[in-house]
Amino acid sequence: MQKKINVLWLINTVLPQAAEAFNQKQSVSGGWLTALIKGIAKDDSIALTVVYPDFGGSGVKRAEKDGVIFYCVGMPGTHHLYHSETEAYFKDILSKENPDIVHIFGTEFPHTLAMVRAFNTPDRTLIHIQGLCTFYEQHYLEGIPDKIAKRRNIKELINGKGLLYDHRLFVMRGQMEAEALNHCGHVSGRTTWDKACALQINDKARYHHCNESMRDAFYAHQWDIKKADRHTVFISQASYPIKGFQYAVQAFALVVKRYPDAKMFVAGSRIFSYRDRFIKRYFNNAYIKYIRSLIEKFGLENHIIFTGDLTEDEMCAQYLKAHVFVSPSAIENSPNSVGEAMLLGVPCVCSDVGGVKDLLTHQKEGYVYQSAAPYMLAYYISELFENDETALRFSSAARKRAEKTHDREANVKRTREIYDIIIREAGE
Repeated sequence: MQKKINVLWLINTVLPQAAEAFNQKQSVSGGWLTALIKGIAKDDSIALTVVYPDFGGSGVKRAEKDGVIFYCVGMPGTHHLYHSETEAYFKDILSKENPDIVHIFGTEFPHTLAMVRAFNTPDRTLIHIQGLCTFYEQHYLEGIPDKIAKRRNIKELINGKGLLYDHRLFVMRGQMEAEALNHCGHVSGRTTWDKACALQINDKARYHHCNESMRDAFYAHQWDIKKADRHTVFISQASYPIKGFQYAVQAFALVVKRYPDAKMFVAGSRIFSYRDRFIKRYFNNAYIKYIRSLIEKFGLENHIIFTGDLTEDEMCAQYLKAHVFVSPSAIENSPNSVGEAMLLGVPCVCSDVGGVKDLLTHQKEGYVYQSAAPYMLAYYISELFENDETALRFSSAARKRAEKTHDREANVKRTREIYDIIIREAGE
């Protein structure tokens, strides 16, 4: 009988199985891992352990669910700093579970470095690239005027935080990220961008291409132009500068001039409200205040709607109602929001950043534009509002492309192949 491969995952999110096991709220982000864990858990040749952080919690909790062992690890609330107790927790878990491979998803937080140090076996360590702080920080304040970046509200004046502080945190996280990548033998990713960047940090690592799968709802539905709300745009998040919402607002001001009935719906946390104006003006951070000022400057208060956090089904429904999906980010690797939109067939307009061009081809599956050119974003949104034939052509082509990129069975199979390569090259 073939020996089982004992694999330990380190992830950043609360998966549905873990939420049920520990009576926690499931994370809104990281839904693509839900599809992957289902496939891996079905493989009888793999024994899977999943470790994830509980920021602000304490201690370590263990549970089993659907054949998978879960560890919920309490970590200090400050998740931008390295904490030696996290490394100690990981060493204890590793000694109990004795994994053949440690598979780490994401480099954005210091617990990645803690796990790399705790395991201390580079030839059996695999890091899957999500984003890369080392390179994201170079784009963090794009499109933000210097005077805005330097502003701080009353709370930030007291605690020393603000946009420049947030940028420094990305720099710090990038330094820990680089150390982690330099002490792993294997890296997986899915774009030319993440391969180029990861190998610039560690050119000795073995790079493995592996696409990601999307959440269930996005395979089960299809966009229909007849059911979409005309002249509406959907954006999946806008909470901090990298997501490029400052450009989207400027672009939408131009769209509204041509289409006075146009609406933009923005998911994610409600970064501000027009209630409690006095309090908001003093306690919102500089980025939120800047976005507010742009919206007011262009008279878009009745054209931009913040939905708040959405569940998987609510998010899917919001995509399906949109006439156009927009990804205006200043930097991305391969945004899952674009993958979700393409799977559904929602016509896409995406900034040409990171690995976006590995997801869709300009004028074939969507429009791609220079990220710092809101006037071009406005042009392409208007083109899709105006031309149903183009929208339908993009919709069909994008679905076909995404069905291959996000083929769940293929992605599970590829992950399994990578594990076999690691075990073989490690000498077993």
